[in-house]
Amino acid sequence: MAADFYAMLKMNSARGPAGKDEDRFCAEGQLTENEDGSATCLVDQEGRFASPDLGEVEAPVHFRSAGRGLVRISVSTKEMKTEVDMGEELDAETKQMLGAFFAKRTITLRFSGLAVTETNMKRSADGSSAEMVIPILDLIDGTAVLPDEIYAVVRAP
Repeated sequence: MAADFYAMLKMNSARGPAGKDEDRFCAEGQLTENEDGSATCLVDQEGRFASPDLGEVEAPVHFRSAGRGLVRISVSTKEMKTEVDMGEELDAETKQMLGAFFAKRTITLRFSGLAVTETNMKRSADGSSAEMVIPILDLIDGTAVLPDEIYAVVRAP
């Protein structure tokens, strides 16, 4: 989480009433507060392939077998667009505020494994990961040019 978002979250948590522990950022992971003010949440899970527990991101991220030792990981961009869709026309002041707040901010999707065998994302030089960087403002204003699904087939360790 970027430094400004994390600072705002911490400030709101300190001022507001105590909520449920599971409602706080990184309630089920290992929280690292970085020197630059940002925060990293790492959730490490093991278990049966058929039933990963992804918490809040469970709906848009899909995993399925793609053959022996291969996992197909995908995200529906329709679901992604729905998450940021305001559902109404924004006034000029709101557009300006969003533009200032989200300028140069992006969402980066990165899938990795021993090797990426197929993808519609940008493959890394070593072939072990694939990523797509999406400007947040393009999602908000509906100008993001995305396939229906972002995916990578990775060789699992």
